[in-house]
Amino acid sequence: MIVLLCVNVFAGTFSIGGFAPLLPEIGRTLRLSDFELGVLAGTFGFARMVADLPVGLFVRRHLRPALIIGPVILIAGILCLTTGGSFGVLMLGRALMGLGHSLGMVAGLTAVLHVHAGGRLGAALNAIEFSGMLGLLGGVTVVGWLPRAVAWNGAFLVACSPVLLVLATLPQLLSALREMHTVSALKGVVATSTSTASNRSWLVPLVFVTGAAVSCAYSTVEQFLIPLRGSRHFGLDRGGIAHLLQIGQICDIVALLPVGVLADRRGASRVLAAVRAFGFPVAELRPDDLVDASRILQMGLEPVQIHVMSAISGVSWDDAWRDRAAGRCGRHEVPFLGRDSFLRNKRAAGRPKDLADIDAITPGEDERSS
Repeated sequence: MIVLLCVNVFAGTFSIGGFAPLLPEIGRTLRLSDFELGVLAGTFGFARMVADLPVGLFVRRHLRPALIIGPVILIAGILCLTTGGSFGVLMLGRALMGLGHSLGMVAGLTAVLHVHAGGRLGAALNAIEFSGMLGLLGGVTVVGWLPRAVAWNGAFLVACSPVLLVLATLPQLLSALREMHTVSALKGVVATSTSTASNRSWLVPLVFVTGAAVSCAYSTVEQFLIPLRGSRHFGLDRGGIAHLLQIGQICDIVALLPVGVLADRRGASRVLAAVRAFGFPVAELRPDDLVDASRILQMGLEPVQIHVMSAISGVSWDDAWRDRAAGRCGRHEVPFLGRDSFLRNKRAAGRPKDLADIDAITPGEDERSS
C-alpha cells in the first residue's frame, strides 16, 4: 500500500512543480501586475493553510472519501487555471489546487499512520515526502523540456497529466486500504494515537511555526522571486527558470534520502547499546530487528525474563507513556504500563488468560462489554 500512496503523491505534485517556471509567461500573456502575480502564486499555499485544519478533521472520519475527492478537486483546479480566464478564475483554480493537494496529502499521511505496521514508520513517511519531491522535480523538468512554442496553459496541462495516474490507481489503493484495515482489526493493532503526552504539548506550536516559516519562504522564493527575477534580470526563458528550480529541488531530495532511515534507527540503536551493556549476546542483532513489531526480543529465562517489544496491541506509545505508573524495581523507580492502558492491551489481545486478568483486576465491573 505504501507503494500506491507514493505513486499518488508523486503524480499529484507535478502540478506544483510545473507552475513556477510558467509564472512570467502567465503575467505577460494575461497582462497581470506584479501584485496579481504574487497573489496568484501565494493562493495555492494560502488555500492549503486554511484547508488543513478542516481537512484533518474530515479525513479523521472519512479517509476513503478524502482519497477520492482530493484528486477530483485537484483536476478541477488545473482545468480552471488553464482556461486563462479572468484573474478571479485563475485564483479559483489555484485555490482548488491547494484544497485538492491538501486532501490528498493529509489523507495519504493518515493512511500511513493508520495501517502501517512495524517500526519503519519514519521510513514510510520519508518515502511519501520523497515521492512528493520527485513529483515537484518532474513537473519542473517537463515544463523545461517542452518547446517554447507551446503556450503556457498547454505546457501546464502536459506537466499536470500524471495526475490521471492517481485516478487509475485509486481502486487498487482503496482495496489495499480495506485489506490493511481488516488485518489491523484482526490483530488488534492501533497504529495511531488519539492524544498527545502532556510533556510534549510544546511540539504542536513549534511544528506549526516551523511549517509556516518554511511555507512562506517556499511560496516567496521558489514560486515568485526566482521565476520573476530569472526572467526579468537574467533573461531566462521557461527552460532556464526550470533549471534554476531543479538545482534546489535536487539538493532537497539528496538531503531527504537518509532522514527516514535515521528516524527509525536512532532509538533502536540506543536500545541495542543498552542490551549490549548488560552483557547479552546480541552479535547477530541489528537495529532493524528492534523496530519490527512482529518480533520480540527475549532475554533471560523464566520466571526472570525480559521481553523487548516495539509495539503492543491496542495501545500506542504516546498513550502508554501518558498513562504510565511509577513503581519500584529493586533500588530504581521505573515506569510501568498504567491501569487504563493495561486494560486496553488485554482487551485487544482477547485471549482467555487476558480476559481472566481483566476480571481479576476489575471485580464487579463489566469490562468485557466496555
